[in-house]
Amino acid sequence: MEGMSATNTKTDNCIRDKDGNFLSCYYASAQPEWVTDFNGDGIADALFHFMDEGLGGGGNAFGYEYRIVLLDQAQKIQKQYALFGGGKMSYGQLNINRVHNGKIEASYEENQFLRGNYEDTLNLKSEDLVFSLEGDRIVEAHYHNCPMAMMKKQIFKTDKGLKIEKDIASDDQYNEECTESITMPDRSQYTAILGGCEELSLHFSRTIAYDKRLETNKAFIKQTLLEELLFLKEHTLYPTVIKAAYDQVQKTQSGSLTIEQYGGVTLHLNMADHWQAHLFISGNAEQGSFLTLRFVKAKAGETMAFWESMDNKMKLKPQKKATK
Repeated sequence: MEGMSATNTKTDNCIRDKDGNFLSCYYASAQPEWVTDFNGDGIADALFHFMDEGLGGGGNAFGYEYRIVLLDQAQKIQKQYALFGGGKMSYGQLNINRVHNGKIEASYEENQFLRGNYEDTLNLKSEDLVFSLEGDRIVEAHYHNCPMAMMKKQIFKTDKGLKIEKDIASDDQYNEECTESITMPDRSQYTAILGGCEELSLHFSRTIAYDKRLETNKAFIKQTLLEELLFLKEHTLYPTVIKAAYDQVQKTQSGSLTIEQYGGVTLHLNMADHWQAHLFISGNAEQGSFLTLRFVKAKAGETMAFWESMDNKMKLKPQKKATK
């Protein structure tokens, strides 16, 4: 937060601004029965719950996660692995039922805070999940049945001279999500995220130096989108779908673009084989100009809602083990 100097003391778990106001408080907890050998080395490890109360000590910003903590024979921490728990505005919230035999059994329950004031909060959706440590990742058992689990997790081409930073983690549906970042000649970063289970989601984002023309100049906005799509077509493993989006944007008359209330453009494209593209460009002088290009391959027709996708995943039959 601009203008704030965060501090804390050794006597509490809270961070305050320079005036002593709470920015957030952090707490860790565990249960005696949350102990098992997660990595199969014969030494008992532990599961912990970490809570971030959020701005002002709660309200709309709280979030939490669980961490598998690997221990050695001297009970010293060797490694930690984070598992998404939930938050005030997350679709679901994860509750631990049992920890045993190297596995975490949990219930992922619909977040009642996301229902309207007059909606029923008694019949919340819920799924039973099982997590285990596989190599250096926490994996939910049902993910192995996802078609996306079989796909190679790579976005940018490796023969184009790009310096690629890569990370693989889990999203809020506990599907494997690959994030790759590259640095462009102007020193801006392109961040790409590939994930999903039955439906593929491919998301590109980039923040560049602010250009006022990207607020209202339709011809310049169109040209910028074409340049970004052309770069991604040539430098990623998804040239076909990106070219399809490029062709549609190229055929779009600049004058037909609709400028958003605060500047910029949002463009939705439907393409063959259930592919959709959602292109967004906007920004401001303080933060820069934002470019977001999202591609989704739906299972059929429209993309599935969060809990529909979760429920379908529970019903999938086993796939062959993914090749990493």
